[in-house]
Amino acid sequence: MRRIGPHAALAFGAVLLGACTDGEFRTLLPDGAVAGYPEVVRLVDERVLDFDAVADDEATGGLGVHFKLRVPGEAIAVGVMLEGKLSGAYRVGEWLDDDQKALASLDDGGLNPEVCYDCLNPTASSDVVNAAMAPNNERVHFAPGTHRLIAIGERFEIDLSKEGVRTLVRTGDPIGGVARMSAYAKIVPKLPETGRVDLNIHFTGAQGWDAASAAQNPALAAVLARVTDIWSQVGLSIGRVSYFDVDPGFEVINDPGTPAPNSDLHSLRRAGTKEPGVNLFFIGTFGFTYGSFHPVGLASGIPGPWRNGTSSSGVTVALDDHVENEVLDTAAVARTVAHEVGHELGLFHTTSLGGVTDPIGDTDDSCTQLMYFATSCATGSDPVGDKLSVEQGKVLRRNMHVYHGDAAEDVNP
Repeated sequence: MRRIGPHAALAFGAVLLGACTDGEFRTLLPDGAVAGYPEVVRLVDERVLDFDAVADDEATGGLGVHFKLRVPGEAIAVGVMLEGKLSGAYRVGEWLDDDQKALASLDDGGLNPEVCYDCLNPTASSDVVNAAMAPNNERVHFAPGTHRLIAIGERFEIDLSKEGVRTLVRTGDPIGGVARMSAYAKIVPKLPETGRVDLNIHFTGAQGWDAASAAQNPALAAVLARVTDIWSQVGLSIGRVSYFDVDPGFEVINDPGTPAPNSDLHSLRRAGTKEPGVNLFFIGTFGFTYGSFHPVGLASGIPGPWRNGTSSSGVTVALDDHVENEVLDTAAVARTVAHEVGHELGLFHTTSLGGVTDPIGDTDDSCTQLMYFATSCATGSDPVGDKLSVEQGKVLRRNMHVYHGDAAEDVNP
């Protein structure tokens, strides 16, 4: 597949990365301790991007800030994170590698489409915090050296009129102010064939689940075992699992992350831990719909941010909406978790509304795929697809959340 479909909800972690010391790459937690991600290095540490200074930029209509990244030759992937205002929609609007190949472009679909459909390396808009990763499909072979990028920031409104789609509607108004830009690179000799992702699981009390009993919870154990089975197709596994309780008031999320400081979804994500790993929030239900479509899970982006504790960090899954005949369907919960974490790690829908599809060549538009859009395949029974492709696995393993232990042991000769 070559085209990108819009995400069902762009309502839409996780480390502070230290510099190189003594020739070794280290990843540091906020307290200075070394985390288990030695392959990830920081290229840029929260550079301030001034959107007030670009009002006269004709190329972007005053919406974009130009910046550069120095990409080391050993990098197998580069990630960029933009963190700005609650009233702003952000995305990487242009990305040129050192060979001047346009990985993302201002010319494809406008300055700030929901998704850069025709880009070689598609990028998606998201509110407050945005992340982009290259490469995110097999067509991309970006050259190391100096990469030139444009960060787009624009005020937005939310349109829920289309069934199943939360659209960030362009207002044409510059966001102004500043945003913080961070950039990371994954440095390994070759893309490893295996990888692990840590999960920080947060409980609201839904279905009686809490942190104290999580380790002895058979339903949760079944969910994690099934997620492991699904991810094993592409060499991905669950690493460390940590448990946290959050305010039970978050059991029902009543808004889709509108640009307000105290919106339910933003507040829930800010309440999550800042420890490394993907933050996973188990709630009861979402108290809103997209048209007639009721979500059962939401990611924070494609991919999501790599720093936790922001207004846009983490995956949210509604347990009560996976109950049938008063019994929790753990297999369905696991599929939702695997699907939404797939978005969080950089996978688009294989099939979405309007027939648009992802940029990966070895996926198809059948309901066997893990990443199809649910309403495209629901035909009287719950969708059950859980297939991941070889190329999707490469995208997942390139993500900054995924680590590989001793890279020399995991890489094929």
